[in-house]
Amino acid sequence: MPDERKFRAPATAEALEIIKREIGPDAAILRTRSTIYRDDRGRVVRGVEITAQPGHAVERRLQNNSPTAAETNRPAGGRDIIVGLDMPFHAREHYVRLVQNEVGDELARQLVMAAVRAAQQRNAGRSVRTAASGKVIFPRAEQDEAAVVVDLLRDAIARMMPNAGGIALTPGQPKTVCLVGPPGGGKTTTLAKLAAHFKLRASAQVSIISLDMNRPGAGEQLRKYAEIIAVPLHAAQTVEAAKEAVTACAGSDLVLIDTPGVSLRDSARFARLAALIRAARPNEIHLVLPAVLSTPAQARAAERFAPLGANRLLLTCLDEAAGLGVVLTAIQRIPWHISYIAVGQKVPTDLQEASGTRIAQLLVK
Repeated sequence: MPDERKFRAPATAEALEIIKREIGPDAAILRTRSTIYRDDRGRVVRGVEITAQPGHAVERRLQNNSPTAAETNRPAGGRDIIVGLDMPFHAREHYVRLVQNEVGDELARQLVMAAVRAAQQRNAGRSVRTAASGKVIFPRAEQDEAAVVVDLLRDAIARMMPNAGGIALTPGQPKTVCLVGPPGGGKTTTLAKLAAHFKLRASAQVSIISLDMNRPGAGEQLRKYAEIIAVPLHAAQTVEAAKEAVTACAGSDLVLIDTPGVSLRDSARFARLAALIRAARPNEIHLVLPAVLSTPAQARAAERFAPLGANRLLLTCLDEAAGLGVVLTAIQRIPWHISYIAVGQKVPTDLQEASGTRIAQLLVK
């Protein structure tokens, strides 16, 4: 399109400032992508490229072409995302950053616009002041609103995770926690991280029960973890063995149960796993899902594992995802208590207790 222009800068905020200066505050963002380019001094710079054009040109294009909502609300990454017709310029940086961090386009738009409206309402209540000299001082609408939007946007994101938090131990009240999920989600490694955290950092008495000793390599992997952390490991493949293992762990503050990865279509293995879990009678069941799994697939997994008693979500492989926004997208489709996020394979460091406030701070800077 002849009106389109590309702007490059080390950061999104800088690119948007250039766009505002050269096109104006009515500019519409069309595309955004990460890029590597040479700056004015010839240096190789890693940054962002934003394609924009005047807002009136976008309006004309929409009127002439009449695209559908799906066509005008695509995620960023080199594709059209048309922003700017109804969003204040100072808010667009946050929208672009959210989409770049894998927050769904529509969710990002809703969050930003809700924060903008709340900021406008807050500023509307501010009265005109009179200085000692008698000069009338009006509120600086856009500047004040931009500052308020940041706080309101963080609050809105944090409120999406009201029940975030990990396993809570109470002295004198042993707790049994079971990890379930489809194959390849990282349950065994995550269980080792939890065992190491509570044994080494919380000084808790920890035991492990494995219901997955038949999977090739699973038994040896878990044995090595248990030896390194110095926690007892019990194996069980039958209902009676599961009950006996729980009895053997009676003196522990925390019992962690590892389970086999079960395909969503394998009804027979689901039934067997359900019987073993009922025998173990865990206090909490956490569904372990990789963050790189598509949102529909995550939702299907939650629906499938919910009958087993799963109602907590633990996301792994955050280091492989494009951004932390996948957490928001996941909990929008699976409104469960989110317990932990795993950001790598290292035991126990690459496991963090979920916090809406922390994720909001990382997403909105």
